[in-house]
Amino acid sequence: MGELARAGEIRRHAGQPDPPNGRIERDAAGRPTGVLQETAMDLVRGAIPSLSTEEIAEDLTAALDELKRNGITAFVDAASRPPLMQAYAALAQAGRIDQRAHICQYYDPAGNDDLQLRDLVGHRRAFADTSVDAGCVKIVLDGAYGSHTVALLEPYSDEPEKFGHGQLFLAPERLERVVARLDAEGFQVHVHALGDGAVRASLDAFAEARRVNGVRDSRHTLAHIAMIDAADLPRFKALGVVANMSPLWSRGDPWETVFAPKMFGSERSANLYLTRSLLDAQATLVWGSDWPVTGVDPLDGIETAVTRRYPGGKNPDGVEDTSWIPAQRVTLPEAVAAYTASGAYLLHDEAERGTIAVGKLADLVVLSRNLFATDPLAIHAIDVDMTLVGGQVVFERR
Repeated sequence: MGELARAGEIRRHAGQPDPPNGRIERDAAGRPTGVLQETAMDLVRGAIPSLSTEEIAEDLTAALDELKRNGITAFVDAASRPPLMQAYAALAQAGRIDQRAHICQYYDPAGNDDLQLRDLVGHRRAFADTSVDAGCVKIVLDGAYGSHTVALLEPYSDEPEKFGHGQLFLAPERLERVVARLDAEGFQVHVHALGDGAVRASLDAFAEARRVNGVRDSRHTLAHIAMIDAADLPRFKALGVVANMSPLWSRGDPWETVFAPKMFGSERSANLYLTRSLLDAQATLVWGSDWPVTGVDPLDGIETAVTRRYPGGKNPDGVEDTSWIPAQRVTLPEAVAAYTASGAYLLHDEAERGTIAVGKLADLVVLSRNLFATDPLAIHAIDVDMTLVGGQVVFERR
């Protein structure tokens, strides 16, 4: 029945044009293959039964427990739509969120900007008296490797006539207007920008917001940033923009060693995930996970950031790997800071947490071994013995 339903959906959309910011993959005869890219997935999402708030809250509780087991005392949920926000509200009202929760409300490029801004402000206000902060807005500006939807300054190396430079999901002029309005309303803007074209457009929008609204301590964020043009590196510090990257992506997996060279060419693929370069440009670097796309364990992330290798130094086939673009490795103190002090800074919490000092909140993690006395390739094997939030134990390994 599932295959029949799937075949029916494919036939039903045979003459469907590609939606904005999406693509229906087709064979040589123009027939849909069943592969949907980016927003084209919305064509079949409506056929999936919706979960109740209680069901979403149950799933969310399991995710929060996993964060506690990994020593995470505060987090940013980078793309929260209304059903998930309702689950957060339900858990918060029941006192069932132990960590410091910050959610980025999802901005929909297909929606009306005036109506969305009104709703975003209203949702933020609704969370004002809860343990959840909803003062962030997520904008997805480009896509991903697999769909050739990364926005680039120069064309793709494979099939440039088909993929061109990729595509921004918001036109630059609209992006600048939206970011300026969100900035004026006091929102922190969190932009998904994988390609150097998306990074450039985002930085331009943040610069325009400063021009329109004046300099504000907004700490807007660019997430993922696989590619950055060298000319844009100093703009992070100049504009006060936080670089949020996923350290587990900084290793020689097939995405980086097989697909990236094909799509971007040898020169661009040799300059991906410029963590060292960002730090040398005095940017604030914060680690993110992109969980559940990749793992959420900070110890895996710290090890990978320091070694640019798979945890333990062996790939999934058990073959010893090598450091991928080793010049972009960071030091252990820098890797730890990107999860702790810099993470607190991102959330405007640096006066209260992020470092251990008298008078600060006791948001702490107790590890089974001394991180700084451990072989870098064994960091992933360290256990979290205890997680404390505000001095209260929220997880203890038995």
